[in-house]
Amino acid sequence: MRIRFAGVRGSWPRTAPRFAQYGGDTTCLQVTPRDGPTVFVDAGTGITAAAELLPRPGGDLLLLLTHTHHDHLQGFPSLSPLYEPGWRLTVAAPEFVPAEAAVRKLMEPPLWPLALDSLRSTVAFRQLSAVFAWGSLEIRHLAVPHPGACSAYRLDESGGGSLVFATDIEWGAWDDAGRAAFARFCREPRPVDLLVMDGQFTDEEIPARRGWGHSSLGDCVAAARAGGAGRLLTTHHSPDRDDAAMVAVEATLATLLAGAAAARQGQELEL
Repeated sequence: MRIRFAGVRGSWPRTAPRFAQYGGDTTCLQVTPRDGPTVFVDAGTGITAAAELLPRPGGDLLLLLTHTHHDHLQGFPSLSPLYEPGWRLTVAAPEFVPAEAAVRKLMEPPLWPLALDSLRSTVAFRQLSAVFAWGSLEIRHLAVPHPGACSAYRLDESGGGSLVFATDIEWGAWDDAGRAAFARFCREPRPVDLLVMDGQFTDEEIPARRGWGHSSLGDCVAAARAGGAGRLLTTHHSPDRDDAAMVAVEATLATLLAGAAAARQGQELEL
C-alpha cells in the first residue's frame, strides 16, 4: 500500500508561511492499496486537495472516521467527489463513533446549503465489524481514550505492509490493561511496520494538558516500543507549533527512538 499524509495538523488549520514546511491542513491520511479503491482516514481540511487529485471519472472511495470532532470532519463538505456523478463513497466507523449522525448534521442547513441526500454522488454508511475487508486490505479498529469517542485503525495488506493510525489518543489516560490492548493491536497478526500516532505535546507540556485527549512525544515512543512498531511517525501537530518548533520536535524524537520523526503534509511512503 502507498500512504500519503494529506493533513497532519491538529485542532485547527494554519495557513501562514511559517507552517508550510510541515503543513497546516488538519488530519487526513490517504491510503492507496495495491488492489482496490482509495481509502481516506479522516476528513480534515487535507482531504480537499487530496480528493481533487483522484483519477476521474468516479468510482468507489472509503472514508474511515476516527471520531467526529470538527477538525477531523471540516474538509468533508469540500470533498469534490460528493458533487460529481459516478462516485460511491462509503463512510465507515465502529458503532461507538456516531459517524452518520455527525456527517448528516454537518451537511444540513443552516450549516451547509446542500443536504447529503441531494448530492450527485452516492453516499452510504457502514458500521465496522471486527475485521473489514476492502480490496487487498484488512481493516481493524480499537477504541482509544479521547473525549467523546475515538478509534485507532490498523490496515494490513495481503502480502504487503501494515499500518496503525492512532490520532487523538491520550496514552496517559490508559491503565495497564488499555496499554496492553494497544500493544496487542500493534503486534497482531504481526508487528506493525508503521505506527502513526498523535504527538501533539512535548513531555514538558503534557502535565498541564491531562484530559485533553492527546499524547506527548515520550508517550508515542513508549507506545511504539510496547507495540514493536517498525517505525514511528507523530502527527496531529499542535497548531501553535511552527516549522522552527517542529524541527526541534524532530530532533527530540531522534534522541528518544531511532528513526522516529514527525509526519509532514505531502509526505508519501510505500509499505
